[in-house]
Amino acid sequence: MTGVLAALAELVFFDNAQGPLLLVGASGAIAALFGLYMIWFRRASLTVMILVLQFKVAPHWYFLVWSLTNIVGMIMGESNVAYMAHLGGFLAGILVGWLLYPWVRRNNPLLNWLNQPEVKLRRTKHIS
Repeated sequence: MTGVLAALAELVFFDNAQGPLLLVGASGAIAALFGLYMIWFRRASLTVMILVLQFKVAPHWYFLVWSLTNIVGMIMGESNVAYMAHLGGFLAGILVGWLLYPWVRRNNPLLNWLNQPEVKLRRTKHIS
């Protein structure tokens, strides 16, 4: 469903001056999974690697940079990439994730556990 919504987003915003619309739709569906991840695992972190540096970022920061990269590519007019399908799929994933979130939390205890705030450990003196 989200792949179809991604393809529709590309179709609606497609400029016919670029030639025929050639679209597979897989990348839009993958982008929808990004949106689901951001909603369902908002307390998780993603590991980003730039050259040899690794660091962790929150999903909303990672996907903000990813979205801006797609917007810049779209503005620059780089061809052969369905940027609007990526963004449309991402938004469709956010929408579906948000709509299904209560049901998924109710029926998946592991997701509940993964979304708990981090446990902070405190050292206490051991009494012998």
